[in-house]
Amino acid sequence: IRDRNDKIPKEKTKTKISTVYHLFIHHWQNSLHSSLLHLSESYKRFLVLGDFEFAGISIASYTGYALFSDKHLGNITKEVTPYYETVKTLKVANPIHRMQLYLQFVHNLSNNVNYPTKLSGSFFEEETTLSILESNKNYYALFLYYCFKLILAYLFGDFKTALKYVQAFEQFQAGSNGMFSYQVFYTYDALA
Repeated sequence: IRDRNDKIPKEKTKTKISTVYHLFIHHWQNSLHSSLLHLSESYKRFLVLGDFEFAGISIASYTGYALFSDKHLGNITKEVTPYYETVKTLKVANPIHRMQLYLQFVHNLSNNVNYPTKLSGSFFEEETTLSILESNKNYYALFLYYCFKLILAYLFGDFKTALKYVQAFEQFQAGSNGMFSYQVFYTYDALA
């Protein structure tokens, strides 16, 4: 008779493989929207399994996918903030920083802020957090930072600054290989 705990490692491995598939492969032939349910369910499953790092990765990825799929910007913050609050209590730095970037980006796009191209406000403070990302070598979060700075500069008509962010991005490019956000960056790079 097998112990019930024998199923947990198998379930965790299966869920990780499926999540990695949705992060690096699925979006090449399918819409981002088609991964939202899986990423949300993976988040819940990883919480139950006690894998808080992958729980954070799953819901942070859900937030990014929601941002660039068919979700209305006004609803993203309302929907994702409770997840963000939970991830903060788990103290898993990389997903926390990614969610802060996503939420600040949404905030800048959907609210009347004094400096819309500056990622500082309710969720993220670029003056303090950028150095933390650099010292922790959080290359994907740094990639997202420069990607969002490029998009904001482009959308608000500061094309010269947008090109500076393209150059800054190149040192963090490896942090985004295979991710959907890689294509987002190059779309705005071409536009700038």
